[in-house]
Amino acid sequence: MENANEQSKYYFEDEKSSPEIVCEYPANIPKDCPLVIDNGSYQLRAGWTCNDAPSLVFKNVVARNRGNRKDRDWDILVGNDIPDLEAVRWMIRTAFDFNVVINFGIQENILDHTFSHLGIDSEGEVRHPLVMTEAAANPTNSRKQMSELLFEAYGIPKLAYGIDSMFSFHYNIRELGLGDDALVIASGFQSTHVMPIVGGVLDLKNCQRINLGGYNNGAYLQRLLQLRFPKLSPVFTLTRMDQFLRDMGEIPGNYGDEIKKWNDSAYESLNCVMMQIPERNVTSSQAPNPPCEVTVMLGQKLRRMECRLYDLECILELEDENTEAFAKTLADYGLRDADHLNKKIVKLHKEIESTHEKITFLQQNCILPSQVPIRIEKHQALEIIFQPMLVGYEQAGVGDVLETIFRQYDPDQCSRMARNVLITGGNTQYSGFKQRIVAELTACRPFGSEIIVREATDPSLDAYNGARQWAKENADRNDVWMTKRDFLDNGWDYLKEHGASNKYFATSGHT
Repeated sequence: MENANEQSKYYFEDEKSSPEIVCEYPANIPKDCPLVIDNGSYQLRAGWTCNDAPSLVFKNVVARNRGNRKDRDWDILVGNDIPDLEAVRWMIRTAFDFNVVINFGIQENILDHTFSHLGIDSEGEVRHPLVMTEAAANPTNSRKQMSELLFEAYGIPKLAYGIDSMFSFHYNIRELGLGDDALVIASGFQSTHVMPIVGGVLDLKNCQRINLGGYNNGAYLQRLLQLRFPKLSPVFTLTRMDQFLRDMGEIPGNYGDEIKKWNDSAYESLNCVMMQIPERNVTSSQAPNPPCEVTVMLGQKLRRMECRLYDLECILELEDENTEAFAKTLADYGLRDADHLNKKIVKLHKEIESTHEKITFLQQNCILPSQVPIRIEKHQALEIIFQPMLVGYEQAGVGDVLETIFRQYDPDQCSRMARNVLITGGNTQYSGFKQRIVAELTACRPFGSEIIVREATDPSLDAYNGARQWAKENADRNDVWMTKRDFLDNGWDYLKEHGASNKYFATSGHT
């Protein structure tokens, strides 16, 4: 590929994020104007139902940088306030496990940031109704803790939950002419769902989930390139891999056929992409190559230390939350007391900083190639939700899941579903995704079946748009909004159902 033209070259744009602007509280906003929060595992979107677009959009993560640990002097950065995610990757925390909220300390940090940047300055409470998205089949315990946080910590007057992809479905019904029997294929940052809709209502018992999403695409590409080019491992960051796939990734209609095409040198020369290594990762120094091998080993050591540091910081957080569990965990890790733990953490911080400095020095004195060829990898990294075994997941891919779902319904229902397929979610925006879904449906449907696949109007934003539309249309319906009194009477796991919500299964002993 020495004669590659400019169109086959790819240049990274390492842009740093800018802090969110604190919005002014709208002067003429009605006191009962609902707030909408699309609480995605990749991005959080928040705003007012009276505005067409969300006021805030930021990555749903926090970075915790401890100062004086004994005094618990923590500096917390949220979302776009983190200028460079890769520089502090080892300090990044999320409230999610896959697409389910489990860490409510971090969730509270994110909500504090959200409400303050929306301009809400009422002390100790948020005086507006709230609509919040959640995952399909969200565990009751997760919703219970979220409800308790919102009512007890923020004084929300009333609350409603809805499934993000169902809000997207209802938002697109009129725009795309979808029928009441349909299939929603929703692929996000951490997971992919295939959701049958019967009579306009989600058939939750036949809903299928694949534990792979956009994050896994980037992580898989990162691993593939690090194995091919170990001396360039630090260049292949998750942020860059995600950027490359969004710009250059392609999902073939048939993966097997696509692999065979790459055996043809003419096809390879036309389709190979030369990934340009950023200049700061390349030097004209004439230092010998061996230091790069040392860099790889130091990088492995660094990752082990960062994992150890994460474990110790999690133990430290237990001190204020559960003293009994804190004492037991200290003993399990061979630590005498909190002071001993703090010393270990401080020592690890110094070792991590020192290792970072060594890696930086070696990178600056190592001859590296200025570009690397990307061939089948741009397809392979996006194939994992169709073939999870590529990354070692013993799960069915999208095609097998579609076939399983169609077996649950009579032929007429299946025909209607196949004519009303909606794809939504940020992980569906890759080139060729729609065509691949059509191919998978064609393979599992009878010959000659009519198949119509529609893309959401805005796959990333339509969950927010649907929640905003739902809140406006149902603002006066008491049967779909929950108040604190409802939870006190029925338990914190209580849920009022509506067309876009999960099902309610009482577990708290209330009837």
